[in-house]
Amino acid sequence: MMKILRLKILSLILLVLLVALPLLSVPHAAAADCSKTSTGNTPLTELGSNLYQGKKGGLYPDGNNALPTNVVQTGKEIAKQIQPLNKEGNPDSENGKIVFLSIGNMITSMEFQAFNRIAGSDR
Repeated sequence: MMKILRLKILSLILLVLLVALPLLSVPHAAAADCSKTSTGNTPLTELGSNLYQGKKGGLYPDGNNALPTNVVQTGKEIAKQIQPLNKEGNPDSENGKIVFLSIGNMITSMEFQAFNRIAGSDR
């Protein structure tokens, strides 16, 4: 049992070293020069009805940056249907749960953790 535990610990240390050592040899820039980062392209949010590679700008259809009203209304209607469910998936207002789940890569996890810290103060 002790031998297996030691082997697992040594494997973990080796894994950490294999990941960390290459990072130590990467040269770091003293400071980034952001004055030369413009591509000359207009941001999508400022493109309006103009085209970029044949597509209109904006975050939403027709070059708009505002969320369409029907999307907001549909979201509110769906939100009203959310209710606590029990283990079998049936509505249960006493013992049921509402789950807010994050699935994704590391960035998704970091964003979700940041959201939880902010939202935690609302409890």
